[in-house]
Amino acid sequence: MEKWGGRPDILVACIGSGSNALGLFHEFKKDEDVRLIGVEAAGFGLDSGKHVATLTRGDVDLYHGAMRNLLQDEEGQILGPHSIGVGPEVSFLKETGWAEFHTATDEAAVAAFIWLCHLEGIFPALEASHALAFLEKLCPTLPNGTKVV
Repeated sequence: MEKWGGRPDILVACIGSGSNALGLFHEFKKDEDVRLIGVEAAGFGLDSGKHVATLTRGDVDLYHGAMRNLLQDEEGQILGPHSIGVGPEVSFLKETGWAEFHTATDEAAVAAFIWLCHLEGIFPALEASHALAFLEKLCPTLPNGTKVV
């Protein structure tokens, strides 16, 4: 905040189980001036059946005593996600409208991984690469000077 002269405008974080996003969002989740964006793994695509987009494609239900977003079939039976699913606190952020959620495919995440490796010499985690991949869609929609973390 000292470097930028104030709060960021947007926070973007990957969503696996939610620990990455929750750590980043915590100080800002009630700050209406900061846009919180979580990016889930769309795996092989949202229509492939091989994804973990429980927030963008799932429904709220009870599982092991906790309300959370789950992938379900037409009869309400829980479907196993392609990877790890989200926890109840991340589901709460979605249901309260405190955060918005989008997806990035595995292919886009790998491309973002390679891009950052070449650009900065940094090897990001594959999960974090989903958030990096979403920046390609997000940034062209923003006005110049928008502060994105």
